[in-house]
Amino acid sequence: HPSLREFARLTESATSRKTADAVEPGPASTPSIESTHQQEANEPFASAPLTHAQQRQWILAQLDPENPAYNIPAAVKVSAKLSEDQLKQALFEICNRHDVLHTAFVANEDDRPRAEFRKPQLPNLYHIDLTETRNEEKETRLNSWLANHARQPFDLSHSPLMRVAWAKLDDDQHVVML
Repeated sequence: HPSLREFARLTESATSRKTADAVEPGPASTPSIESTHQQEANEPFASAPLTHAQQRQWILAQLDPENPAYNIPAAVKVSAKLSEDQLKQALFEICNRHDVLHTAFVANEDDRPRAEFRKPQLPNLYHIDLTETRNEEKETRLNSWLANHARQPFDLSHSPLMRVAWAKLDDDQHVVML
């Protein structure tokens, strides 16, 4: 179990980094997709013991790694033109802002799981273009494709713990599932 002292140290360290970024804003404080890919994305820069809820999740993943029961997919319809570059940049920003999305859960030398905080990276983006599909088949193919992605389990030892499925239905009609 994490000690209060260790938690305070981690919190102070994270707060100091965020305060420094706020005081000295600029291009260096916000990594870009390109600069992050040049770094070792899976190299941890910090780690911490798992919470009780994270421990339960890790144990369940060890017992049944192919079980997608705890996936929480959410799909949204986008009625606008959507650029792949803009979507990738938005996804990267989401991963950059939320530490949990670039955290991996790994066992250390004594097989005790820890949360490893890694550099933000772009999540896997799966794309299907259904613009040439007949309208009566489009919804069936879309639902089948999204359901297939929603059933894919996550490997908790690799970040980011998010994947994105993007279906293009028409030039200005899309479905994006996280």
